[in-house]
Amino acid sequence: MNNILIIKSKLDEITALFESGGDNLRFDKATSQEIGRKLTELKDFTSELQKSLEKQSKQGKLTDTEETMVKPAVDDIYLTSIAKINRGAKPTQEIYNYIADTESTLEYWLGQIESLQSKEM
Repeated sequence: MNNILIIKSKLDEITALFESGGDNLRFDKATSQEIGRKLTELKDFTSELQKSLEKQSKQGKLTDTEETMVKPAVDDIYLTSIAKINRGAKPTQEIYNYIADTESTLEYWLGQIESLQSKEM
């Protein structure tokens, strides 16, 4: 769950940077480069997390919640749009749409995980 919150935090940072560009998504060079860096960090972090969870799953090291909720959530979050973003991508409307899609997917999974956790208590 903590890793999903890290992804959310990274998405929030990227969204804030995109929103600073206004409706036309106009950015100075430094902001554009910062968005590209943060997109690369998000993609790398999520990709490595996905690989790690897959490896742990094959080794039987995940808890039931990790296996049934966290792993599918990370897979879905990554495959929904993050996988479509090139490392260091320039901020465009298409990239912003991918980030929005990813946020929506992440919020869905957070709700599912929180619901499961509240039932377990």
